[in-house]
Amino acid sequence: MLYSMTGFGKTEARVQNKLVSIELRSLNSKGFDVNIRMPQYLREKELAVRNLLSSELKRGKIDAFFNVELPDELSAHTINQAVAKTYVNDIQELAEQLGLNSNQILDTVLKLPNVLGVPNEELSDEEWSDIEKLVYEATDRLMNFREQEGAKTEKELLFCINTIREQLQEIPKFEQERIDSVRNRITKHMEQFVNSAQIDENRLEQELIYYIEKYDLSEEKMRLSAHLDHFEELLDEDELAKGKKLNFISQEIGREINTIGSKANHADIQRHVVIMKDHLEQIKEQLANIL
Repeated sequence: MLYSMTGFGKTEARVQNKLVSIELRSLNSKGFDVNIRMPQYLREKELAVRNLLSSELKRGKIDAFFNVELPDELSAHTINQAVAKTYVNDIQELAEQLGLNSNQILDTVLKLPNVLGVPNEELSDEEWSDIEKLVYEATDRLMNFREQEGAKTEKELLFCINTIREQLQEIPKFEQERIDSVRNRITKHMEQFVNSAQIDENRLEQELIYYIEKYDLSEEKMRLSAHLDHFEELLDEDELAKGKKLNFISQEIGREINTIGSKANHADIQRHVVIMKDHLEQIKEQLANIL
C-alpha cells in the first residue's frame, strides 16, 4: 500500500461553546516542513501540534489552519492600544521615509497581529484535550486522502514496472543475432588484411569470445529482474513511508538499464532500452510524491 504526500483533511466541532475548525493541507517535500496558523491563545500548544503532525504525517509540506469562532457574548474584541500605537508610529515613520501617504492606516493596523484581543482568552486543559482530538481527526482524514491518491499511483507504478519487465524479456530474442553480427564484423575486418584461406579459426574464436564476454548482458539482466521484483515486493509491504526506499531501488534499476544500453551494440535492443528508460522516468516522477 502506498500513500501520496498530497492530501487534505478538515474537521470542526463545538468545543467549550466555541466553534473550532482545523484544516490540513499537504504537498510533496523531501522532509517534514510545517506551517501553522492559529489564534494567539493556542500558541502555547504550537510545539505540541508540530510534534503531533510530524508523528502522524511523517513527510510533506504541511499547512495547518486553526480557526476559532466565539459565541456572540464573547466575541467583543478589545484593542491593545500599546501594540496599536507602536504599529502606527512605525508605519508613519516608514511612510515619511518613502514619501508615502499614511492616512487611513487604522483599518490596516487593526488587522495586524496582537492588536485585537478577546477578553479572558485562556486555554484550559479540558479544552485543549478536545482540540487535540480534532487534530488527530484531521490527520486521519488527510491520511485517508493520501491513501486514495497512493492507490492510483501504485497502479501507474506497477504498469511501468511490468512494461520494463516485458521489454527486458524481449532482449534475448536478439542476442544470437548480435553474436552473429559480431562474428561477421570480425571476419570481414580480418579478410581485409589476411587472405580468407589463411584466417586462423582459433584466433577468430578467441576474438569472438572476447567480444561476447565484453558485451555479455547476463548479469545486468539478472540484476535488473531482481530489482524489479524487489520494487514490487516493497509495494506490497505494510510499511507506511517507503518512498525513499522505492527511489533507491529505482536508481538501481536505472543503473542496470543504462549498462544494458551501453553494451547493447544492437539497434533492436537499444529500442527496448529506450522504452525502459521512458517508463523509468515516469516512475521517478511518481515517486517524488510518495510518502
